[in-house]
Amino acid sequence: MIDLKQFARLLEEDEEGRGRIAEILASEIALRNRRIIIEAVLREVATKEDLKELEERLRGELNATRKDLAEVEERLRGELNATRKDLAEVEERLRRDLKEYVDLRFQAFEEKFDQRMNGMEEKLYGELRSMEEKLDQRMNGMEGRFNERLSGMEAKFNERFSSLEKRFELLTRFTVATFVGIMLTLVSVVLTRLL
Repeated sequence: MIDLKQFARLLEEDEEGRGRIAEILASEIALRNRRIIIEAVLREVATKEDLKELEERLRGELNATRKDLAEVEERLRGELNATRKDLAEVEERLRRDLKEYVDLRFQAFEEKFDQRMNGMEEKLYGELRSMEEKLDQRMNGMEGRFNERLSGMEAKFNERFSSLEKRFELLTRFTVATFVGIMLTLVSVVLTRLL
């Protein structure tokens, strides 16, 4: 009998024997490994029937999912339409409320504006009346002074005019007397020469 040490020495010396042993070991290991792999694969590999069952189950689930999706889509469409309707109602309410708010604010502004304008108008009329009264007083004072001065000037003018009238009357008399005198002198000169 050969012990392992001797066997190892023989293998080292015989190359061809070493190769043959390697082939035997490799084919034995490969065979065992193949069997293990095949058994493992067979446990995991599905048969045609399994595949058919799986396909039918998947088709059923797919059809159920499609049906569920169609129901969900229909429900979502209904909810979307209801939401659109609700939004339209909200939008309409908001428009009405906004219009009412703007109308109220405009009306309040208009009232305040009218009040302020009326206040300003009254104040301006008051100031105008006060100015008018002051102007009337000043005009009356000026008119009184003007009338006084005019009366004084009229009196002076009348005096002067009377004085001028008297002077003119005297001048006219003097001129007439002088003219009559000259005429008489001329007539007497003409008559004396003619006679």
